[in-house]
Amino acid sequence: MPRQAFRSALSILGLLALPVLVRAQGATPTPAPPAPPATEAPASEPQEPLVVIHGYLTQAFGQSDQDTILGLPKNGTTDYRRAALLVRGRISENDHVVFQIAQRRLGEDRTSAKEPDLKLDWAFYEHHFQSGLALRVGRMPNPIGIYSENRYVGTLLPFYRAPYNFYQEGTFVSETVDGVGLWHTLFSGSRVPVDLRVVAGGFDQLETGGPTVTSARTNNSIGGQLWVNTPLEGLRVGFGAQGYTLKNSPSGGVAPGKTGDSPRRTYTASFDLTRDRFKLRSEFRELFVKAGPDQAKTLDPVGVQRGYYVYGGVGATEKLWIHAQYDTSYLDIPLRVTGRPPSLGRWDDYYTDLTLGMSYAFRPDVVVKGEYHWTDNWIAQGNANIFRFGAAPYHTNYFLLSLSASF
Repeated sequence: MPRQAFRSALSILGLLALPVLVRAQGATPTPAPPAPPATEAPASEPQEPLVVIHGYLTQAFGQSDQDTILGLPKNGTTDYRRAALLVRGRISENDHVVFQIAQRRLGEDRTSAKEPDLKLDWAFYEHHFQSGLALRVGRMPNPIGIYSENRYVGTLLPFYRAPYNFYQEGTFVSETVDGVGLWHTLFSGSRVPVDLRVVAGGFDQLETGGPTVTSARTNNSIGGQLWVNTPLEGLRVGFGAQGYTLKNSPSGGVAPGKTGDSPRRTYTASFDLTRDRFKLRSEFRELFVKAGPDQAKTLDPVGVQRGYYVYGGVGATEKLWIHAQYDTSYLDIPLRVTGRPPSLGRWDDYYTDLTLGMSYAFRPDVVVKGEYHWTDNWIAQGNANIFRFGAAPYHTNYFLLSLSASF
């Protein structure tokens, strides 16, 4: 709509104008993407600036071949972007504050109405102890997964978004946690250093129950990520876990349209091999949804969603990369319905996506991408058969063209 588009344009102009004001005050933006604050520098090194600014913008055009999927309609949309500014302020050599404001547009996705023009992504204080332990307090990125802290930095991603089944977007995911986090590197002097990240607190999460979008909340989340850096150049493996109980979730309701408590736990495994001209990555995610007390008569004790992706990228030249990815998951929520088998609640190919794409870096901080997706899925917005026994998934293909810039 014109008024909404005008507000979005003003928001982006405001995001892009802020670095100019910071430069006028003497801050020095760098072309590197946001990175976790480093430990205290030796006294001989130049002192870190009081304020450092990073930012990125990814603008895309996308179109599906039939039903709207991930906000991409059959007639196409340019209302598809992600922009953010990250401000890192130095209080002392061991104390920093970090803020990130952002805008996200998801085309015609049903969650778009819940998206503000600007939102506060991150707002946390960080202290580094002499032991190497780092403490974070506030709203911080949820540390699980390869792309946990740069999942929208388009100049670093092979495709427009991080793999959908692992990272989700819009619904059934929280990218941040309000609470306390601990970051520490174990065995730092060995050939196999281990990075440990633990976060406890709460978050809000959008969920869909039929055509409605509900905002659920938890305040008892605890989880973390363990990264093992192997002696092999560029290879690391990771393991993550998180447990929490969502309040006001459609998954916890005793009947359609009702909400309730939804206990959950997630387990992940990650593989990341990164070389100069070759990348191979894979991650596995398993989400268990336990039936709440109101559901005991209609659901088996636990529903599960399992998914994984495999990505490979090759640098044809220093600037031109070719990318391929297979991303798949299934959903299993067994229902106790008289006369029906227990597999009634199983949906294979909940979202299965084969993607091919290319990216070209005009420079490290300006990248253009093209990608095509072949999918079998249950998430297209035209799908009215998701609860119909024996129905088949939708075949919905789509493409995206995008331009990403960062500083």
